[in-house]
Amino acid sequence: MNDGQVPKGYVLLANEKENLSFDSVKSLAQRLHFHTISEENLPSDSLPKLVLENNQWRVFTHDRKSTVGVDFFLPSFYARLSRQGFEKENVVRAVKGRNKATLPLFVLDATAGFGHDGFLLANAGCQLTMVEKNPLLAFLLAQAIHRVADSDDVIAEVASRIVFYEGDSVDIMKSWQGRRPDVVYLDPMYNTAEQEPKRGLKKTAAVKKNMAFLQQIAAHNSTAEDQRLFEAAVKIAGSKVVIKRAPGAEHLALQTPASSIEGKSARFDIYPL
Repeated sequence: MNDGQVPKGYVLLANEKENLSFDSVKSLAQRLHFHTISEENLPSDSLPKLVLENNQWRVFTHDRKSTVGVDFFLPSFYARLSRQGFEKENVVRAVKGRNKATLPLFVLDATAGFGHDGFLLANAGCQLTMVEKNPLLAFLLAQAIHRVADSDDVIAEVASRIVFYEGDSVDIMKSWQGRRPDVVYLDPMYNTAEQEPKRGLKKTAAVKKNMAFLQQIAAHNSTAEDQRLFEAAVKIAGSKVVIKRAPGAEHLALQTPASSIEGKSARFDIYPL
């Protein structure tokens, strides 16, 4: 981008420990409409600030005391992929249900975000198409998927079941061609009030960081946008739409589900078709 334009964020120039060329940093900055900047010139504003740490791009949190990224190898998430427990994940239960089909369930995760739910579904054997429209979040998610795919870890085969697109999911669903997804999964941004803990529930530090990051970079859908998202999902889904909401939050687009699976931190509304 032109340095005279207002940036959407900053990319820190690589230090000597990271094997990264200036041209590649500049290219990334242009793609995201960020400015390249050195550590000593970094402003104190609240715009996202990308930094390369151990060959992984991450974003400074607002107070700069920690960073946020997408990493499927984090022990806290990696443990959820164990063969002993993943079928009990509420998102897996809501999406797969009692499906006994011979072919793997084809799922469109239309609001991928950090990709955790989608990765859990792929780990459960689903064929996943993920879509994320926020350029920064899409970049972080895409690099995390590639990092898994290029690894020698057993979860590399999970990444082989994921196709990722950056773009507006409503546009993608409206122009969809080929096999329809069996299930469309939606996890749109909650309003700030809806993100507050319900019934005394506590959020971990990691969840709080992720939520603060999303509040910083992503816009909430309007009621009309929620309606368009719901209608597009219903039109393309083969068997059902599953929508993740905060406990106690109103139903998306005020559409009452046929059933719900509710956990301590999230509710999964199910709309069979």
